[in-house]
Amino acid sequence: MKIAIVGAGAMGCMFGGLLSRSGHEVWLVLRRETDARAINERGVILCAGGTEEIMRPKATASPTEVGVVDLVVFLVRSFDTAAAARQARPMVGPNTYAMTLQNGLGNVEAIMSELGMDRVIYGVTFAGGSLKGPGYVEVDALALSHVPTRIGEWNGGQSPTLLEVCQAFDAAGIPTEITDEPQQLLWRTIAQKSATMMVTGLTKLRVGDLLELDEGRELVAMAIAEVLEVARLKGIEGLEGSFEHAVAASTETSRGHITSLLAAILAGKRTEVGSLGEAVVREAEQQGLSAPVNKTLSLLIKIVEKTYDRTANN
Repeated sequence: MKIAIVGAGAMGCMFGGLLSRSGHEVWLVLRRETDARAINERGVILCAGGTEEIMRPKATASPTEVGVVDLVVFLVRSFDTAAAARQARPMVGPNTYAMTLQNGLGNVEAIMSELGMDRVIYGVTFAGGSLKGPGYVEVDALALSHVPTRIGEWNGGQSPTLLEVCQAFDAAGIPTEITDEPQQLLWRTIAQKSATMMVTGLTKLRVGDLLELDEGRELVAMAIAEVLEVARLKGIEGLEGSFEHAVAASTETSRGHITSLLAAILAGKRTEVGSLGEAVVREAEQQGLSAPVNKTLSLLIKIVEKTYDRTANN
């Protein structure tokens, strides 16, 4: 397959490197030409367990250089999705599929709107890594291998392209499964991830350290209960046990994990709370509900974002 990955952070470089090693023509689409040049010169370097491997996807800051692809994968921050989709238009042909493995609500809709297409694959991955420089990724090998990436066509069905994508990821060392209920998968992921990400951001705790605390588990459970009620009213069923599943999955694969929202706060950057807690609140209000726990967490995150330079220890 010819694959473009828009957003060459840790996840984009890791997936792009593995897919290129497996024989696919992979393009990493970056914002800065200097970063693209560095990757083209040195390759993507994946470090796992002290062992480094160099892989050779192509890199560019110009989508027109890539041309039309079979699959364009979005791995940008959710607040950049619409702009990234507009940027990707030169790579989209009549048979191109788009795929999002991003956090939060609203990414699929933004991609469909900007690209004027409904050929969108939604997916969830628990694979993780840390970007140490352009193309240099420390891989969380346990998370990559232990919990499969799950993908499904947003509008239902199982096209040959979906099956081809699943097989390509699997063969590249990214264990992948197909779901026929992507919207249920989305809401289960919001239930499992959103509250944990927000609370780790506010407490600056790793996932395991947060969920070892009775208070941490109680607060996360309260926020998840609101998500489940919103999903139920939207007709999304089968989400029972999401809190227990989230704790179990985090205990196995993410105990030492620093969530992306916490990483953004530690770096003094904008977070994805708009597609997480804030989006849950918007969905709740559309259903005639309130979501006070999610609203409180979201407001606190926004306060933190707006006052990085005014904290008491500055």
